[in-house]
Amino acid sequence: MTTALPVFDLAAIATAATPEIVLESVRDALIAHAEGRAGVPPPLHMDFPEAGGDCPVKAGRITETADFTVKMATGFYSPGLGVISQWWLVCGWWCELGCCRLVENGLRLSGRGP
Repeated sequence: MTTALPVFDLAAIATAATPEIVLESVRDALIAHAEGRAGVPPPLHMDFPEAGGDCPVKAGRITETADFTVKMATGFYSPGLGVISQWWLVCGWWCELGCCRLVENGLRLSGRGP
């Protein structure tokens, strides 16, 4: 069975994720972490000195929730191109079936050097 993830544009996300909801969610997550109800393993970090880059990977879950999140980011300086590239990918996974329910990614380019 294949199920496509729904795609929401920025306006729909901004409407659904009001500042109040975002702040309440962050507050609840910090309280869960302080109370020991969050599983947050140490970050994984990979360096790529030959390419001027790195890639940190972070994950976490609040134990009584149905989902967990994995975030991967990269930062590379390409002297030949004179740009800094930063990519990120965030996936929300459903704990019951282990399937992905949310994907958010992006790219930021900058003309500045290190």
